Amino acid sequence: MIFRNFKYAFRNLKRDKFYTLLNGSGLAIGIAAVLLIFLWVKDEVTFDQHHEKGDRIYRVLASWSFGGEKEMIATAPFPLVEAAGQVPEVEALTFFGQLWGTVLRHGDKKFDVRETKLVHAEILDIFDFEFIHGTADGALDQPTDVVLTKSMAELIYGTTDVIGQTLELVEHQDLIVSAVIEDMPSNSHFQFKIMIPMEGNVSKFYGEGATHWGAYNYDCYVLLRPGIDKLVVDKKLSALIPDQEDKPESDRTSFELQALTDVYLGSGFIKYSRMAQGDWATIKTVGIIGLFILLIACINYVNLTTARSAQRAKSTGVRKIIGAGKFQLFSQYLTEVVLLVFLSGLIAFAIANVGMEHFESLTDKSFGFSQLISPSSLLIFGGILLGAILLAGIHPAVQLSSFKPLQAIRGTDFKGLAGRSGLRKFLVTAQFACSGMLIIATLVMLKQMDFVRNQKLGYEREQIFTFNCSSCDPLLFQNELSKKPAIQEVTIGNSLITDVSNRYGGFDFEGKDPERDPMLFRLSVAENFPDFFGLEIKEGRWFNPGNRDSSSFILNETAVQSLGMEDPIGKWMNFNGIEGRVVGIAKDFHFRSFHHPIEQLIFVQDFRWGMKRFYVKTTSDKTNEAIAAAQQVFQQIEPDGIFDYTFLDEAYDQLYKTEVRSSRLLAIFAGLAILISCLGVLGLAAYTAERRRKEIGIRKVLGASISNIVTLLSKEFLVLVILALFIAAPIAWYLMSSWLESFAYRIDIGWDVFVVAAIVAITIAFLTVSLQSLKAALSNPVEAIRQE
Repeated sequence: MIFRNFKYAFRNLKRDKFYTLLNGSGLAIGIAAVLLIFLWVKDEVTFDQHHEKGDRIYRVLASWSFGGEKEMIATAPFPLVEAAGQVPEVEALTFFGQLWGTVLRHGDKKFDVRETKLVHAEILDIFDFEFIHGTADGALDQPTDVVLTKSMAELIYGTTDVIGQTLELVEHQDLIVSAVIEDMPSNSHFQFKIMIPMEGNVSKFYGEGATHWGAYNYDCYVLLRPGIDKLVVDKKLSALIPDQEDKPESDRTSFELQALTDVYLGSGFIKYSRMAQGDWATIKTVGIIGLFILLIACINYVNLTTARSAQRAKSTGVRKIIGAGKFQLFSQYLTEVVLLVFLSGLIAFAIANVGMEHFESLTDKSFGFSQLISPSSLLIFGGILLGAILLAGIHPAVQLSSFKPLQAIRGTDFKGLAGRSGLRKFLVTAQFACSGMLIIATLVMLKQMDFVRNQKLGYEREQIFTFNCSSCDPLLFQNELSKKPAIQEVTIGNSLITDVSNRYGGFDFEGKDPERDPMLFRLSVAENFPDFFGLEIKEGRWFNPGNRDSSSFILNETAVQSLGMEDPIGKWMNFNGIEGRVVGIAKDFHFRSFHHPIEQLIFVQDFRWGMKRFYVKTTSDKTNEAIAAAQQVFQQIEPDGIFDYTFLDEAYDQLYKTEVRSSRLLAIFAGLAILISCLGVLGLAAYTAERRRKEIGIRKVLGASISNIVTLLSKEFLVLVILALFIAAPIAWYLMSSWLESFAYRIDIGWDVFVVAAIVAITIAFLTVSLQSLKAALSNPVEAIRQE
């Protein structure tokens, strides 16, 4: 019986090639999209879940009061390493510190240290790493030890069997490879390729000031003993902070533990974090899009099958008369769905595999074929196929097996769903409502991204590239660069102007409220920095030209307001041990992403504070010449360094890479949803034109024009699309208004978004329907009238 059912199903699918192709294409595209979406969602929700002791690993957060509000940061001070030994509930503790200011060298090869971490040896006891060569025992015991990942070992040495090989940390020391581990998985919130012991090296690389209680510079993780309540440890760690007794309870700094598995998706409340973060809202949105796509593909099958059920009614009636039972017919029709879904699934699997590389590039993740055939992926793949069978197959199979045989054969009083179009209209409307929501959401995202790219930031960023020169004399380097004819101007700062991250507290100023301990973002700049970027002064002056004006401070408008300073020009200030006067108030500008409001900022001119960030301005016709000139000077002054430049507008775009990826994902899947919807509408239009062929012939004989026929066949679908857009618009507005709330500066969702979405959806639907309508309108009316 099963073999006979499959034979019958195959014959039917083969006979109706056009509709089989439409249904199969829609299902294949939908299943492939859902499968890729599952891989992405799975990667997002399984962050940091590969560690055996993960349920006992916590990140240490620090909390303090600022401006009357509680702030949380994801860093801790170095002295906590030894102090935590007084807390018996802590089994182990490790710190992460970023290495900078040097390069790695092996022979003639030089390597950047941006992916190098200084760590405590306990990291190997807390987290799980897969060792390729060497073991965890003693791998980070000596200050000269270095642990490499597989990809880094192969990049440096060409092989992973490199235990005992040396690697020079330029101007510091030689390192000896003690172990090689597998690369960090992509779903780990901390990423690095090189580990160097922090013990014996922290003061060497960071200076003595980085080892004090006030320097919250390190990412800290603890492993608690089994069965310990983290709240108990929170209190004990907070009690270790010195000089807290005289402070009011509300102003005391405290520590709080955050579960490792909450770090990636549960850190939205942390204002400043250097680690990668995910977003539950984005995950849910992408997941819902996947369900929409699968639902739309299944709706196509239901629509086309029920619409054409009248053509199969007679054969069903005959088979019932000769003895076929309702269950037998049901199983035969369901087998047809199973066969189509299975074949579509195989095609979908191939599509997903072929599109994997592009999908990885789009999402900035690594999946690979092994992820596609993993047990969980295959289980979900089977679930998707089963879901498609149930959504697309049950209702048509029930309907087709329920016809009354005599009425079906006579073709009279046929009251099946093929005779009623209400369900089909509802399903088509649902399809385009889903597609309309995706179109509107995509347009809003793209419009917001265009807004943040083109918004006036308060400084110039065109034709400017920037780089670090760690060990050079900044003024000497600036002078040499300025001599090059392709370079218009050069300035220096301590940080990227697009993303200033250094904040400082503990300063004093005239008129300060003793109950408040405010913080300021700091920019250390050269004297020509403001003119270089076109920054505007509101009151007072910039730094005096021709000398180091290190005793002068310039505040932005927000800082003056936040500090509560009245008439600040000329007032005394002590900032980080330097006494001076406020000489100017700068107009506010955006020195962080648009997710953050403009915050309080102080300009200083002090070359002791890491003035190693160079900015070079050039013209569009001399860009390559200016880069080559800067590289030449760089290599002369810092021959052991790596010249790694970026254009300022590219650095600015990096602030929104997550949003850009999300908008691209949404645009692609919205396009797929529209494509699948159009396949369904194309099939329905073809069926409608076929069913009304004689009517069309008579109308043409009576004088109807081609445009009249096209309008007749198209208007029903266009009305449904317009209705769908009216349904989609308020839902999309609500969802995208929630998304925009993550931006401190954002667009308003105006009527133009909905108009553009309507034009796109209606145009696509009209073109799709018109293909079949025009074909029907151009057919010979005599042949249509003759046909019985």
